[in-house]
Amino acid sequence: MFCVSKARGCAMLTCLVVLAVAQMAEAQTFRRATASRLVRPKLGSVPPRPAKSSFENDTVYRAQLRVKTANVKDAGTDDAAMVRLGRGSGTWIDSAVDDHERGRTYLYDLIPMDAGGRSMKIRDITSLKISKVGSNGWCIESLELMINGRSIYKSAFSRGHWLDNSKGKSPLLTISSHSLRSNSAWKRYRGVKPSPVIPRLELEQRIESIIGHYIHNVKQVRWGKLNGRGVEVSYKNADTLHVDLDLKIVISKFPDAALDVDFDIKITSRNGAIDLMVMNIQSRVTSKVHRAVLAANGFAGGTKAAGLNRMITKQIRQSLGGRPISVSTGNLNLGVYINTQGDIVLLPKR
Repeated sequence: MFCVSKARGCAMLTCLVVLAVAQMAEAQTFRRATASRLVRPKLGSVPPRPAKSSFENDTVYRAQLRVKTANVKDAGTDDAAMVRLGRGSGTWIDSAVDDHERGRTYLYDLIPMDAGGRSMKIRDITSLKISKVGSNGWCIESLELMINGRSIYKSAFSRGHWLDNSKGKSPLLTISSHSLRSNSAWKRYRGVKPSPVIPRLELEQRIESIIGHYIHNVKQVRWGKLNGRGVEVSYKNADTLHVDLDLKIVISKFPDAALDVDFDIKITSRNGAIDLMVMNIQSRVTSKVHRAVLAANGFAGGTKAAGLNRMITKQIRQSLGGRPISVSTGNLNLGVYINTQGDIVLLPKR
């Protein structure tokens, strides 16, 4: 049914948010545990290529791509675009604002996972690919790849580079391993020691990335009309963050329905692990008219609008299973707390 698919889509959003935060924390703690030694890949685990410096073996705990759309006629696009690092699965880049507009620059967080679903090393970045679907061309003026908060590749196109499927153009831009590693920014790059603090802004940007990536495949769920930021993370108490998402449900032949999703992330630590638990999930279609229309069309299995929220919340809880996500800290016994700015702070226990 039309509305049941929406509920399942909303359910998966929250699950993926928590996985994104968990991945971020895991990479941070892994880097702290292995900073003093070189991690060497197993023989045959990666394609043969030279590792010219030790930073090639660093874990990618954050990958970002800054893209500037050219300031020329028809340069912007509403089509979906994907960024792929090496043989990873790629990230659909879709922010909560109109990002691919003429003359606009936007910094995207990417999901740095290799083909096996593991955190990437810098050596795994064997290419940078940007592809686009649809027939509305996109002209890129410049690119900057950032790894772990530091620039590692920069490129500018004097006449712009068009991603398009019209004659003489291609919807795919590929930057090879040789081009990446011969770039002056790559040659100047040095390893970065991660901070023990995960800032609130970084949390918001990463959650925005994972939501934007996911809703590309959930055609009925989109970013909503913003009242502030598309993703808002705030301090609740010393071990709990509050997350607010502004989304919408696309309804055929009817105005879209604003969907407000709120939940908490409780963070606790124990010897060898940090646990993240999603709690207090609340999903609400804000308009009474939309609630009635959706309920009448079978969303809640009946005509009572009150059943709408119960249905969404039930689906989210079923997807999460009520189980905490545990992030290993190896042999480190770390404590964790949330400061009043909403930052996650990791520190060794005495």
